[in-house]
Amino acid sequence: MDKGRDGVPAHLLENSRFYVLVGGLLLSVLIACFLRVAIPEERLYFIRLGQIYGFTAILYWYTVLVISPLTRFVGVRPWVSHITFSRRALGVLVAYFAFLHSLISFVKQLGGFGGLYNLPLISQYAFYLGLAALFVLAIMTLLSIDKIVRRFHFKNWKLLGRISYVAGVAVLVHTWLIGTHVSWNLIQISALVMLLILFALEAAKYAAGIRLKYDFSKLESGLIGVTLWLILGSGLLAVKAIPNYSTQHSYEGRSTHGH
Repeated sequence: MDKGRDGVPAHLLENSRFYVLVGGLLLSVLIACFLRVAIPEERLYFIRLGQIYGFTAILYWYTVLVISPLTRFVGVRPWVSHITFSRRALGVLVAYFAFLHSLISFVKQLGGFGGLYNLPLISQYAFYLGLAALFVLAIMTLLSIDKIVRRFHFKNWKLLGRISYVAGVAVLVHTWLIGTHVSWNLIQISALVMLLILFALEAAKYAAGIRLKYDFSKLESGLIGVTLWLILGSGLLAVKAIPNYSTQHSYEGRSTHGH
């Protein structure tokens, strides 16, 4: 395999990022076509299409986040290097599906800014959180271009990585506030398990770095890792305590029924 600058394959067809991007584009088309056949009604079609695009963006984002701590513990192997190399393309797909989700929701469901201002306040908060996260994703996509990567200093990349985690929290709250399906127990349990696994990997990665940097013992670094994991898990439960669209309407429905 011929290598170009920075170890990137010189030929497009030998570049795994190319196949990741093409696969994501085809997936978006297949989703749209399948739903078009399955859901003839126009309004419901766009509601489901926007939901699935948003869910797909979250899955890609989870994959991007879990790659770094997971590969740290797996070690240096050929298949690991391929996955790590493809991570930037996966990040582009996160932005792509998030943009499709936002576009469909804003244009087809809300009908523009006029519809936005008619939404309940909780839904407006969710919209602005999603918009902020989309802005961060757009910047990260722009900075994934090879020429810009070479000019972008490593410290700036670390700062951007931290900002991406903040954007991830914004997406988590955004989804909780207005996601109609997050009220289902199965989805809540699945999301909780996946996020706790991600938090455990990140906490272990952080603890390992602390141990090397400050010469801590295994016990000390392990306690730091467990403490960090508990803090992150508690933050996740704190998000669940926030009233969302589903719980708010459920409460209103019970109050109306009681009267």
